[in-house]
Amino acid sequence: MKKRLGTVPRGLEWISQEIEEQEVVVPASKLTDLSIPAAKRGLQQDLIRATFIMRQDYLEKIKAFAYWERIQIKEVVEEMCNQFFEGKKVRSIPQKHKE
Repeated sequence: MKKRLGTVPRGLEWISQEIEEQEVVVPASKLTDLSIPAAKRGLQQDLIRATFIMRQDYLEKIKAFAYWERIQIKEVVEEMCNQFFEGKKVRSIPQKHKE
């Protein structure tokens, strides 16, 4: 007879019963606060998670630069933004157009 994965050998059924009976306790630190938007959960106050579409060759260069400099991709993007916006005046978007 071919043994199946996941079967419990005779005499050891108590192990699986014990596991089923254990109460799962989730630490309070792991619970998600639904009042915080998903894009900000688990991040520092001044950071936000975002998705962008960009040219593949740019992304490859960013990743390679981060790898060789031993820094995170977000640090490369932050430096790129710092250099791009340096000396530029940027007006805020009116509230009615932000949504």
